[in-house]
Amino acid sequence: MLVFIAGARTTASSEVRTARAAIASAERQLGDVVLRDRRALAQDGMLIVVVAVDKQTGAMVGTPEIVTRGFVAESDARLLAGAAERIGRAIAGTGDHTSEIALMKVQIKDALSQFLYEQTRRRPMVFPVVVEV
Repeated sequence: MLVFIAGARTTASSEVRTARAAIASAERQLGDVVLRDRRALAQDGMLIVVVAVDKQTGAMVGTPEIVTRGFVAESDARLLAGAAERIGRAIAGTGDHTSEIALMKVQIKDALSQFLYEQTRRRPMVFPVVVEV
């Protein structure tokens, strides 16, 4: 039961009229994208890496925080240590462009994606987060 209030007038109805075609079309497009992403996540998982970098030099501060879901157990120390090493090399490879966070994210994602595929033959979604400190 739906109740509609318009000023002093109140009506109740069990039906709502909508522009069905427009809603169905938007739902279908959104549904296709969501389903594709869910299939990719279910098949290959995801990996989030949070890296702190020095604001002045662009050098990595500490070790990266790596979180996996549906990919490998976080207890797989060998794989995660290799991933952290690859992240360090990717950041060092930015050269004179250390202040460009977008470039750093792309290099981290590319290097990590390649490393993970070489090691596991899977392609998890990689989400790099770079925090300047």
